[in-house]
Amino acid sequence: MNYGDPIRIIERLLPRIQFSADGCWEYQGSTDTNGYGLFSVNGHSHHVHRIVYTIFVGPVADDELVCHHCDNRPCIRPSHLFLGTQTDNMRDMVAKGRGRYPNAEKEYCLRGHPRTPANLYIAPKTGYKTCRVCHKLQEREKRAQKRVWCLSVTCTRYQVTHLTGTCNETCQSPDCSRKEEHFAGYCWVPSL
Repeated sequence: MNYGDPIRIIERLLPRIQFSADGCWEYQGSTDTNGYGLFSVNGHSHHVHRIVYTIFVGPVADDELVCHHCDNRPCIRPSHLFLGTQTDNMRDMVAKGRGRYPNAEKEYCLRGHPRTPANLYIAPKTGYKTCRVCHKLQEREKRAQKRVWCLSVTCTRYQVTHLTGTCNETCQSPDCSRKEEHFAGYCWVPSL
């Protein structure tokens, strides 16, 4: 993207840069909700680290990210910036121990099963990763909670197994007031 005259942009940026002792050039202007600096060019706000990277290093494609080696979001020092994809950025985050995934490096899941590639389940729709053994247990629990139908010819009680035990309601067959729930001698009343 062309941001206009680079000399003019640098002149506008310089008063808003604080040079820190750790080598970062911290932008002191407005920021977005994530802490990245925003800078207005031609009436539009842009991330300042993308502008600086474009001026000092080279063009940035729309599908590329400008990432920070220093992990300091307000930093705009060109040598602290690098191009990457979203995947590269996430790998960098995990490698540096940041982010919302504190369990990523653990050797065991919460139930004590080993976290190995063979024991990893990846959800097809969301890509969510979990322990394969735990996933099987959760699926088994979900199936047990679904409606189960009584197929006993001589049903005197609902033969519906719940997670907590057996339903104790009395079947009123064959004089049931809910006849539509009985068919061919079978009690078809669902669990609630």
